[in-house]
Amino acid sequence: MKKKEEFKGANPYETDKLAKIPSWIKILLLKYWAAAAAFFFFGNANPLVNPDSANSPIQYYIWISFGLALLLEYIVKNLVRLMRNSRDDTYKQYIINKKGVLSLFLHIIYGFVIMFPMYGTLYFLAYHHLIINLFALPEVPAIEPITAGFVFIFYDGIAVLIKNLIIKGIKKYKFYKQEKKAQAIISAANIKKEEEDNDEC
Repeated sequence: MKKKEEFKGANPYETDKLAKIPSWIKILLLKYWAAAAAFFFFGNANPLVNPDSANSPIQYYIWISFGLALLLEYIVKNLVRLMRNSRDDTYKQYIINKKGVLSLFLHIIYGFVIMFPMYGTLYFLAYHHLIINLFALPEVPAIEPITAGFVFIFYDGIAVLIKNLIIKGIKKYKFYKQEKKAQAIISAANIKKEEEDNDEC
């Protein structure tokens, strides 16, 4: 009976607690998870990479970049799209908003590009013993998921900011061109009208 009463008293139109969390926080957490998961599953737990090998850093770089691209493409991007609505343009908080094969291709490129500064930063932090050493391999201390998540959020934030500034600049330029074109049409119409008035005189 008690459960039935609780069910009857529940408001189906009440906003759930998760919906009250700002979308940018959810997206940050998703990005953090994607980077940490990529480093753990495609790095630390990857049986195809030998950490004792001389070229293991290159192998880790390739595997993690590819894994990060897949997680961003098939999980994070889709959740970002689901959260988007007329009042909250979540696309502004994400780097790639394309569909299909093009989206996957761009995510792979992005994964490999963003891993350059991430790898350098993680090796620098590991060298100075500033890394969170919970899952790091003794042979390759820079492959550490928890720290990698924070480093990814930092560099991804810079990339998203640059993307938004470029889009804003393009929109302003297009608006400026349309405004100039409209002014030119109005000016030409005024000149034509003046000429017609002069002819009548």
